[in-house]
Amino acid sequence: MPGTIVTDEDRCKGCSLCVEFCPVNVLRLADRINAMGY
Repeated sequence: MPGTIVTDEDRCKGCSLCVEFCPVNVLRLADRINAMGY
């Protein structure tokens, strides 16, 4: 798979769109809260 996808934890809103649309199902939401409170 070409390219690399990088997530920015500080900008995460917890919507889980990245988890739902990951084509290889390797993402999951963390249990901790980020700096924005999400």
